[in-house]
Amino acid sequence: MLTADYGPWSDFASGRTPESHVEDALGGDPAGYDLYAASAAFRRAVCEALPDGVTLAGHHFFGPYREQDCEWDSPLDIRAVIDSIDLEPVIKAHQAGGRDQLSAEGGARR
Repeated sequence: MLTADYGPWSDFASGRTPESHVEDALGGDPAGYDLYAASAAFRRAVCEALPDGVTLAGHHFFGPYREQDCEWDSPLDIRAVIDSIDLEPVIKAHQAGGRDQLSAEGGARR
Protein backbone atom coordinates (compact mmCIF):
# COMPACT_ATOMS: atom_id res chain seq x y z
CA MET A 1 0.00 0.00 0.00
CA LEU A 2 1.31 3.43 -0.93
CA THR A 3 1.27 6.00 1.86
CA ALA A 4 0.48 9.69 1.51
CA ASP A 5 1.35 12.61 3.75
CA TYR A 6 -2.03 14.21 4.56
CA GLY A 7 -0.34 17.26 6.05
CA PRO A 8 1.07 18.68 9.25
CA TRP A 9 -0.85 19.11 12.49
CA SER A 10 -1.05 22.87 11.90
CA ASP A 11 -3.22 22.31 8.81
CA PHE A 12 -5.97 20.85 11.00
CA ALA A 13 -5.76 22.34 14.51
CA SER A 14 -4.26 25.16 16.54
CA GLY A 15 -0.61 25.03 17.40
CA ARG A 16 2.23 23.50 15.44
CA THR A 17 1.98 20.18 17.28
CA PRO A 18 -0.45 18.25 19.50
CA GLU A 19 1.70 19.33 22.43
CA SER A 20 1.40 23.03 21.59
CA HIS A 21 -2.35 22.51 21.05
CA VAL A 22 -2.65 21.29 24.66
CA GLU A 23 -0.50 24.16 25.89
CA ASP A 24 -2.74 26.60 23.96
CA ALA A 25 -5.78 25.08 25.69
CA LEU A 26 -4.15 25.93 29.00
CA GLY A 27 -3.77 29.53 27.90
CA GLY A 28 0.00 29.11 27.59
CA ASP A 29 0.29 28.53 31.35
CA PRO A 30 0.87 24.83 32.06
CA ALA A 31 1.65 25.43 35.76
CA GLY A 32 -0.18 22.86 37.85
CA TYR A 33 -0.40 20.32 35.04
CA ASP A 34 1.81 17.55 33.75
CA LEU A 35 1.99 18.96 30.24
CA TYR A 36 4.03 16.02 28.93
CA ALA A 37 1.52 13.41 30.19
CA ALA A 38 -1.52 15.43 29.08
CA SER A 39 -0.01 15.91 25.62
CA ALA A 40 0.83 12.21 25.32
CA ALA A 41 -2.72 11.26 26.35
CA PHE A 42 -4.20 13.71 23.85
CA ARG A 43 -1.95 12.37 21.08
CA ARG A 44 -3.10 8.82 21.91
CA ALA A 45 -6.75 9.93 21.82
CA VAL A 46 -6.25 11.51 18.39
CA CYS A 47 -4.56 8.37 17.04
CA GLU A 48 -7.35 6.16 18.41
CA ALA A 49 -10.01 8.38 16.81
CA LEU A 50 -8.42 8.24 13.35
CA PRO A 51 -9.70 5.55 10.98
CA ASP A 52 -7.63 2.40 10.43
CA GLY A 53 -4.73 3.06 8.14
CA VAL A 54 -4.31 6.71 9.18
CA THR A 55 -1.78 7.75 11.78
CA LEU A 56 -0.22 10.79 13.38
CA ALA A 57 3.55 10.30 13.22
CA GLY A 58 5.55 13.15 14.64
CA HIS A 59 3.58 16.20 13.56
CA HIS A 60 2.20 14.82 10.28
CA PHE A 61 -0.80 12.71 9.40
CA PHE A 62 -0.20 9.79 7.06
CA GLY A 63 -2.60 7.39 5.40
CA PRO A 64 -3.44 5.47 2.26
CA TYR A 65 -2.56 7.14 -1.02
CA ARG A 66 -5.08 5.30 -3.17
CA GLU A 67 -8.80 5.72 -2.53
CA GLN A 68 -9.46 1.97 -2.81
CA ASP A 69 -7.12 1.42 0.18
CA CYS A 70 -9.20 3.74 2.40
CA GLU A 71 -11.49 2.13 4.95
CA TRP A 72 -13.92 5.06 5.11
CA ASP A 73 -16.62 6.10 2.67
CA SER A 74 -16.62 9.88 2.82
CA PRO A 75 -13.73 12.31 2.60
CA LEU A 76 -11.62 12.15 5.75
CA ASP A 77 -12.05 15.28 7.88
CA ILE A 78 -9.05 15.25 10.22
CA ARG A 79 -10.10 18.57 11.74
CA ALA A 80 -13.45 17.02 12.76
CA VAL A 81 -11.64 14.01 14.25
CA ILE A 82 -9.48 16.30 16.39
CA ASP A 83 -12.46 18.47 17.37
CA SER A 84 -14.41 15.38 18.43
CA ILE A 85 -12.00 14.81 21.32
CA ASP A 86 -13.00 16.54 24.54
CA LEU A 87 -9.69 17.98 25.67
CA GLU A 88 -10.82 19.15 29.11
CA PRO A 89 -11.02 15.68 30.75
CA VAL A 90 -7.67 14.75 29.21
CA ILE A 91 -6.07 17.81 30.77
CA LYS A 92 -7.88 17.42 34.12
CA ALA A 93 -6.61 13.85 34.38
CA HIS A 94 -3.08 15.27 34.44
CA GLN A 95 -3.64 18.06 36.92
CA ALA A 96 -1.06 18.30 39.70
CA GLY A 97 -2.26 18.75 43.26
CA GLY A 98 -5.94 18.08 42.53
CA ARG A 99 -6.87 21.74 42.04
CA ASP A 100 -9.81 22.45 39.78
CA GLN A 101 -7.99 25.15 37.82
CA LEU A 102 -9.76 24.50 34.52
CA SER A 103 -13.22 25.05 36.01
CA ALA A 104 -12.06 28.24 37.68
CA GLU A 105 -10.72 29.49 34.35
CA GLY A 106 -13.81 28.56 32.39
CA GLY A 107 -12.61 25.26 30.92
CA ALA A 108 -10.08 24.25 28.33
CA ARG A 109 -9.94 26.32 25.19
CA ARG A 110 -9.55 24.67 21.80
